[in-house]
Amino acid sequence: MFMPIREKERKIKIFFDERIVLLSKDESELLKRIHDYDEITFRHSVNVATIVCRELNKYQYISEHEKSEWVKAALLHDIGKLSTREDILKGGDLANDAIKHKEMMMHSLRSAEIYSGKNVSRHVKIAALTHHIHYDYLNDWENAWMSKNKSGKPNPWEPEKYQIEKTLNKEIGTLSDKEIRITALISFADQVEAMRAGYRNYKDAFDWGKIKRILDDENSHHNTLCITDKKSLYDQDFKNFVDVVTEKENTFYKNVIDQINNGSLSEFTPKKCNSKSEIEIDDYEELAL
Repeated sequence: MFMPIREKERKIKIFFDERIVLLSKDESELLKRIHDYDEITFRHSVNVATIVCRELNKYQYISEHEKSEWVKAALLHDIGKLSTREDILKGGDLANDAIKHKEMMMHSLRSAEIYSGKNVSRHVKIAALTHHIHYDYLNDWENAWMSKNKSGKPNPWEPEKYQIEKTLNKEIGTLSDKEIRITALISFADQVEAMRAGYRNYKDAFDWGKIKRILDDENSHHNTLCITDKKSLYDQDFKNFVDVVTEKENTFYKNVIDQINNGSLSEFTPKKCNSKSEIEIDDYEELAL
């Protein structure tokens, strides 16, 4: 199996759990910017990617290269928060402040401004732009703004509905069935991590019973998920894994943070395999040696 790659393109190598993830220089800089801008957003991003990494191991029809690309996408899914004011990111529960809530919720749309002109993969664009869109509206970009209207409350996205449709059509167009399936998984991991995590100083971790009730509530704006992912809420091994990942101190997070703090994210030039400048997927494993 082969992965097409531009000639002489250099990548930034990061060891993520048991997987090698290759980032462009621009993607690596975005990851560092998240790290420097808001520690909670960065921790959340690493945790979501860790959950996605584990779940992707169940998908036999996805290549190792694609799995690594989707883990990277999960790692960078919240790049839009780089445009969110720090006081809002650190402001706690926004449910009763409509202005601040809207500002927070617009981060997914604004991710297009953050990565504009940068070498960012399609996988990253999809995750950043769609992780708050209801599963039923994936590819229905004209009505994507309705994703936050399940509760019947005023929809903060409605004034931007035309901009949302225009941005999604321009940036990612039509998603394949596989892309829909994996972006739904990232959305699931995003929500479960946010509710289960106990490291935020403004909220306690939700117990699994409460998480299930919220995600099953048809009137909740959190009910955006694929039925297949919801089945994981009944899987004790999955819940145990999430409990470990969302602890304040966990080896997955420490591994990534150490690589950034120690400056050990290293450059890697894929070897030229043939005239089309392709890299064998096996090289992902060889990089770890």
